[in-house]
Amino acid sequence: MAYIVTATQMVAKLDNSERYFEKGDVLPAGVSNAECKRLVAAGVVAYVKDEVKEDAGADAAAAAAAQAAADAKAEADAKAAAAKTPAK
Repeated sequence: MAYIVTATQMVAKLDNSERYFEKGDVLPAGVSNAECKRLVAAGVVAYVKDEVKEDAGADAAAAAAAQAAADAKAEADAKAAAAKTPAK
């Protein structure tokens, strides 16, 4: 299980400091669960169930995570648009 950065660049609280991460980076264990959840809710990080190794496969995992985040956003946008459309 890993958290993959989907934003171009973002900052996360790491222990008692902050650290910058770029798209495709895997968040280290020092990032708290609460911080990971906050970053997922902000849409800058995606949760990936399979452990991702930092190699060529990380780019594919980051792309998949970004696509999953984009799909979730599109679905949420569609639901919001449907809620605003008056019923006939």
